[in-house]
Amino acid sequence: MQLRHGRSAGIAGATILEDATLAIPGSVTRFAETHPADDTEAVAQLRQVLSALAATVEAPES
Repeated sequence: MQLRHGRSAGIAGATILEDATLAIPGSVTRFAETHPADDTEAVAQLRQVLSALAATVEAPES
């Protein structure tokens, strides 16, 4: 299912981030005990994904 959406987005002109993934196993029970902001693994993964996304954005022209 995810691949199909990626193809659709690519056809529409979106940049597909092949290497950016965010997978947090057991997040339902994990975040019942720990706030996501306090989960070092989740925070690290999110920072990687956001950095990859930010690297694809062009700076606006002044």
